[in-house]
Parts: sequence; C-alpha cells; structure tokens
Amino acid sequence: MPGLFVVVEGIDGSGKSTLVTGLGKALVDHAVLSLCEPTKLASGLLIRRHLTDHSPLPQEAWLEMFGADRRIDLETNINPALARGEIVLLDRYLYSTAAYQGSAGKLNAKEILHSQTNQFRQPDVLIYLDISPEDALARVSATREKLEIFETSHELHRIHSNYEEILQEVAQEQAGPTLIRIAATDSLDMNIAKAEKAIRQALSNSTKRA
Repeated sequence: MPGLFVVVEGIDGSGKSTLVTGLGKALVDHAVLSLCEPTKLASGLLIRRHLTDHSPLPQEAWLEMFGADRRIDLETNINPALARGEIVLLDRYLYSTAAYQGSAGKLNAKEILHSQTNQFRQPDVLIYLDISPEDALARVSATREKLEIFETSHELHRIHSNYEEILQEVAQEQAGPTLIRIAATDSLDMNIAKAEKAIRQALSNSTKRA
C-alpha cells in the first residue's frame, strides 16, 4: 500500500497539534507517523529558540533555517516513512513558511510558495484549519505564559491574509495536493471526522492508482 503525506496548516491557535493527535488515534488501522515543524532535531530547536526569544531576524535567515530543518526531516523521517507505506501527519510545512515569511522581506507569500514547491515534495492532502486572527489570539493568550514572535494581532492578520492567497494558488494547481478547509471553531470530534474522511478517501484513490 502506498504511503500518504498529510499536512495540517493554520495560524497559531487554530488547533493543528490537537487535530494531528486526534487523527493519529482515529487512524489506528494504519501505521501513522506524526511530526511537526519546526522539528525536535537540533535544526528545529534552533528555530524554536529564535521564536520564543523574539529574535529580530531577516526574511532570508528564517527561510534558510526552515529550509535546512525541512530537508533533514524529509531525508530522516518523512520520505522513509512514506516508502514504508505509512501515513505521515505533519503539523506545519512549506505553506507555513510562505504564510509567515511572506511580505516580511523582499519576497511575498506567493513567491515564497513557488520557491518552496520547487524545492520540496508536495503533500497528498493539505488540511487548513480556518480561524479568525482575533479568535486565534484569544486562544493562545489564554493557554501560554509567553507568546512567540508572530503571535500578535498585527502579525496574525498578515499571516491569515497570506494563507488566503496561498490557498487560492493551491486550489488552482492541477497537480497540487487535495485541499480541505475546516472551520477551527467547530467541535474537535467533527473536525477529526472531516479530516479522517478526506484522508481515507485519498488513501482509497492512491490504492486504486497503484
């Protein structure tokens, strides 16, 4: 059975990690590998330190760090798991890089997206958890003692707008991933069911093509 690469995206506070955990439990009849970006490798821990320390880095530096972390993750974890026929559930991927870094330097979100898709494999399924910046900020403010560098009203509005541009591009790609948009404010059980249905349909389609 072929593997399936599933990416879950959304702004901070949208519930990506919670959805990935729930999906891992729902897909018990399949081998599942759940991962996140930044990774827990040394390359990812470096990024996390800059995020929490509010380090003022240029766009080029962020792109370089995320690219290095992503290459290691693909080579070490993602590609081998897919070759074994597993479902890979990834919390954030190249779409986050485009959304968060778009318009924060010389390149806009679409330009970064095109660069990223030329460098890295695309997922089979892209799940986007949609939430307003106001609701997202309220969530993260209620659950964290210290906010990260992008967790401000201004930044979340910029990132949310970038995601909308990116998703329009993805929806128009004939060879791109299957895009599933889910309202993050719906119940967790409902969102797990919607995402699981999309994943199982993609698995069925990939099996038929194999």
